[in-house]
Amino acid sequence: MNDDIHALMSRAERRKPGFIENPNADGLVAAVIRLTMEVSALRDRLDIHEALAERHGFGGADAIEKFEPDPALTERRMRRRERLIALVVRDLTAVE
Repeated sequence: MNDDIHALMSRAERRKPGFIENPNADGLVAAVIRLTMEVSALRDRLDIHEALAERHGFGGADAIEKFEPDPALTERRMRRRERLIALVVRDLTAVE
């Protein structure tokens, strides 16, 4: 986990939720909703890619399972993952 994310998670001043008594529940709900939306969008896109790959003879789901990413793709994935984690951590640690 990078230093920025750790700093966000360590902050003493946290948002006080308005509609739930548990002080961390609003952030948790926001994080779960963000992750659920992200998973839903990714599943839709994966479905499309698998269908297109199968339709055009690129192997479909089986080829995806066997795929080995190159270093540039691995780096891009890492940056995207870190951005998503930062957004979720922000939801969990937001200050009013």
